[in-house]
Amino acid sequence: MPSIQWSSAAATHVGCVRKINEDSIYEGSAKGLWVVADGMGGHSAGDVASQSIVSALAQFNPTSDFAETVDSLENILINVNSTLVTMSQAAESRRVIGSTAVVFFVSQTGAAVCLWVGDSRLYRLRNNALQQLSQDHSQIEEMISGGVIRRQDAEMHSAANIITRAIGGDKQLYVDIDLIDIKAGDRFLLCSDGLYKDLSEEDIANQMIAGKTPPHICAALVDESLKKGGIDNVSVIVIGFP
Repeated sequence: MPSIQWSSAAATHVGCVRKINEDSIYEGSAKGLWVVADGMGGHSAGDVASQSIVSALAQFNPTSDFAETVDSLENILINVNSTLVTMSQAAESRRVIGSTAVVFFVSQTGAAVCLWVGDSRLYRLRNNALQQLSQDHSQIEEMISGGVIRRQDAEMHSAANIITRAIGGDKQLYVDIDLIDIKAGDRFLLCSDGLYKDLSEEDIANQMIAGKTPPHICAALVDESLKKGGIDNVSVIVIGFP
C-alpha cells in the first residue's frame, strides 16, 4: 500500500487556576505517534506520572509489523503502570501516582490505532462532524451507560471528575484498544479533560473546522479554553490528513 501523509501540532497550558501543569504531551509526527497524558496526585506525583508515560513512549520506535507495534505500545503502558504502583507504595504518603493517557499511532500504510486509559480523549472530525472515538473510563460514563443519568446532566453531577481507570491506579492495568479508519480530509484531536471541561463539542468542532492548519487549530482551542476560564490544565494535539 502507498504511504500516507499527515501534519500535526501540539500545545499544552497550565490554565488559569492550577499552579502546576500535570499534563504531558508527545508529538512524534515523524514516526506517527502522538500521546496526551493527564497526571493526578498533585506536584511530584501527577506530573511525574504523566512524564513517565510520555518519556517511555517517546523512546519507542515502531516496526513494520503493525500488530507487533500495537502490542509493544500496550506493553509500555503496562510497564509504566507497574513502575508507578511501586513508586506509590514506596512513598510515605502512599498516595496514588497516576495518569490518564490517550495514544494515537498511524503506520505508513494508513493502519491506525488508539490506546487509552482514563478520560483523555481522541476525537475525529470528518465532513465537519465531530465524533469521540475513545470512551471515558469514568464514573459518569458508567452511570450514563447504565441509564442512571442523562448525558446532558453529567457535567453538573458530583461524580463528574471521578475516573475509574488510570495508569498507576492499580496493579492490574487494562488498556482499551480500537482500530481507527482514516480518510482524506480527516482531522484528529487528542486532548486532556481540561479542554472539554471548558468547551462544548460544538465549540471544539467549530474551531477545528475554522482552523486552516493543525498549529492554527491548537492555538485556537487553547485560547478558547482560557477565555472560558481555564479551570484545569489543557493539552491538545491535532493531526490532519490531506
